[in-house]
Amino acid sequence: FIHLRVRGAARPWHYYQAAFEAGPDWQQITLPFASFRPSRDGLAQNIDPATIASIALVAYGRDHEARVSLERIELD
Repeated sequence: FIHLRVRGAARPWHYYQAAFEAGPDWQQITLPFASFRPSRDGLAQNIDPATIASIALVAYGRDHEARVSLERIELD
């Protein structure tokens, strides 16, 4: 997952997340802002990109054994 935290989020568990599948080879992954879903009620349904405070690459939801590399993040 990619997690986005926005300024003004009340709690650490308030974020937006988008899932993606990672393979063994380098690949470009595009995640439109519309693909991010709020983690909890009370967060706006849509993200204002100007309010993004942090971006995290997260292995979540089951046991993982992974080697993760991230080359670049771009916001359009």
